[in-house]
Amino acid sequence: MMKSFDSKQRLLLGSIGFIEFLRILGIFLILPTFTLYGEKFSSSPLLIGAALGAYGIAMALFQTLFGNLSDRFGRKKIIAIGTIPFIVGNLLCWSPSNIIGLIAGRFISGSGAISSTGFAFVQESVPVQKRNLAMAVIGIPIGIASVFGILIGPVISQIFGSSFIFLLSAILGVASLVPLIKVKEEKKPYEIKSRQKATVSTLLMGGIGFTASFLVMVVFFFLPLYISNTIGISRYYTVLLPTLLVGGIIGLSLSRLGDRGKSVMASFITLVLFLSSVFLLFYLPVTTGIRLLFYIGLTLFFAGYALFEIVFITLVTKLSPSGSYGSNIGIYSTLQYIGEFLGGAVGGTLLSLTLTPATTFRTSLLLALLVLISIGLLYSATRQIGKDDRIFTP
Repeated sequence: MMKSFDSKQRLLLGSIGFIEFLRILGIFLILPTFTLYGEKFSSSPLLIGAALGAYGIAMALFQTLFGNLSDRFGRKKIIAIGTIPFIVGNLLCWSPSNIIGLIAGRFISGSGAISSTGFAFVQESVPVQKRNLAMAVIGIPIGIASVFGILIGPVISQIFGSSFIFLLSAILGVASLVPLIKVKEEKKPYEIKSRQKATVSTLLMGGIGFTASFLVMVVFFFLPLYISNTIGISRYYTVLLPTLLVGGIIGLSLSRLGDRGKSVMASFITLVLFLSSVFLLFYLPVTTGIRLLFYIGLTLFFAGYALFEIVFITLVTKLSPSGSYGSNIGIYSTLQYIGEFLGGAVGGTLLSLTLTPATTFRTSLLLALLVLISIGLLYSATRQIGKDDRIFTP
């Protein structure tokens, strides 16, 4: 993959990939057991869900700001500045006195909203025809970090305690600053008019990002509860390893559609995978007791999520005016992180801490509805794209 890029592009991709790897690892280490960790501070599913989603609402509030600042002052500086609250917030979560302290720490760590800045840095530094490939290169370390974090997070939690994971995340945040040293950024002129406007397509795509993040948070609120009630949290990896591996391979294979100019089709397939996973993952395993359905649903979800991470950012860039990638990706990411916050809070309330057919059915129904709406948003956002990359007939 890397042979397709010149030396400067390889350095940038390697650096941003490593930065994202460390940050995503820090985030995903705690996700698998966060619900159980939150129960140490509160018995309220709403407050536990709010703590889970607080990172997301902070990202939502600061993502566009960091995107605009990076357009004006440069990507490299803003990435470095945004790492500081990530470190501080995780240190606060290391030893909170109560659930409010945990929520505050999560909020502060999320306020370093630099993901869109890093993605914009990559997108504007490679040719248009190589952007999907570039995102695939970035997506590999992100995917590995997600898998690694999800798999070893429960193990670290059992050995050292859940609070240690936040200390480790802060250390990873410090380490993520190292690759920035060698990265050189070309200064670009700042044009106020071209960088203040978000396209309607960006907002519509942001609506889809909202749904995807909402779904992700509900899934990770649900997983530790379901697994601890069935096979036991100590065997978490026996569930996650095969589903992540198979789902990731499927998602990565399907992402090649984007490289062939079929990014809209790949995006549509993402939503179909999400829709297919909902009832299989939440409702049917709890109602029927058939665990195989849960495995199938989780595999479909991970396939959709892997494809989503690779394809959607590139499609947003394709729909954005030249020179405003940071701002538009920032707006898209803001809506994503609002979905993350509400997914934690609303998902926690819908599911509660006791899984029943009633709670899993209403959760599945809401998620299916959101995905169906997202299919409509995808049509509206992409109907102006050329015929070669269109799957919906006008």
